[in-house]
Amino acid sequence: MVTSKGFIPQDKPIPHPDMSFVRMFNDNSVGWQFRGQYVFWTGHVTQADEKHKLLERLDNRVARIEDKNGETVFHKIAADTPFTVENLMGYWITFDSDAMWLDIENSDGQYAALMVGGSADKPGSATVDWPCPKCGLPIAQKTIKINPEAFDRFLSEANEWVQIFNDDPAMRTCKAGDAEHPLSYGTTHEEGEEV
Repeated sequence: MVTSKGFIPQDKPIPHPDMSFVRMFNDNSVGWQFRGQYVFWTGHVTQADEKHKLLERLDNRVARIEDKNGETVFHKIAADTPFTVENLMGYWITFDSDAMWLDIENSDGQYAALMVGGSADKPGSATVDWPCPKCGLPIAQKTIKINPEAFDRFLSEANEWVQIFNDDPAMRTCKAGDAEHPLSYGTTHEEGEEV
């Protein structure tokens, strides 16, 4: 008779890049994790908390990626598609690589995961911006280079760009739509702390 002990990490070093990632649902750790050429964000909220919601921007329209019946969503975010995750980041981001979004609801609340990368030197760059609240065109775009295994530096640079954006009303104003974007926030942890 074989008894499963769950995931048992191997004693040998993991080859680079790490092509696997295991997260048990009783694992309460949240936030960003860096594994080889992958970047993972994991989050959990209770039923009483605001959910993490994936939004994709298609031209000047926004699509909410969710299942209306609360079923599990596993969604590919194609490279060069602007997206945001509400209650995680206050800006929109466009990677030069694909990403995956996993949204699972159960009696404990919502478990969510965002996975980016997985190929050599990807993501290599990301564009951070905000949509005009009137016309939907992107404003205050900034492309940030992402060095291999330095995604945390990218998060810091994105948060610095958010501060510059917030400090400059002219930067938050769309010339085409003549509307000012409200103040934004950077990438946050589950507890509300900035990365």
